[in-house]
Amino acid sequence: SSVADVFDSLRIWERKMFLDLHELIGINLSSETEYLLTKDFEDGVVDNKNARILSDKDGNIVLAYVYANENSIIITNSANAVHEVALRLGSASKKQ
Repeated sequence: SSVADVFDSLRIWERKMFLDLHELIGINLSSETEYLLTKDFEDGVVDNKNARILSDKDGNIVLAYVYANENSIIITNSANAVHEVALRLGSASKKQ
């Protein structure tokens, strides 16, 4: 599937994405983090790529999904990870 094919599904998943992935990204649910369960993702840019971002009260990325290219979406809590994965995706496509 292309990114366009999964866009609507990801937007629907946003409502549960943090709940589904909070353990994977190392965030425990507590009275300090429970607001993230109902906070909306926002449009943004990470490493010059379109993204939907869930940020904390200080504006830091808690969880984001980034449209890396026409066929890849990166789900992460780190802008550095986006940069690294995007570089690898780019170099892999150049080798083909």
